[in-house]
Amino acid sequence: MNSDKLHVDYLKNISVLFEMGTSKNSMDLSPDPVAYEFVFGAGAQGICSFEKSLFGKIPGQSVFLQVESPNINDVFGHLSQSLKDILPNK
Repeated sequence: MNSDKLHVDYLKNISVLFEMGTSKNSMDLSPDPVAYEFVFGAGAQGICSFEKSLFGKIPGQSVFLQVESPNINDVFGHLSQSLKDILPNK
């Protein structure tokens, strides 16, 4: 398999694992990582901040985002609605 194809890019199916916590060192809002799949860059208004943080990443790389509840829509943009069932309401 060509390793050039194993990176996050436009219109690729992407699978991520979310770990959620009250701080970077305390993933206490989700007992286990939560899987989420989406098509990268498919939003009508362009890519959101969350997608920007993933762009070019390869499998196994991690991204840390600190997102407070009032900013969920700003960070996740068009993905916010589909994430509402897995993101904590705290």
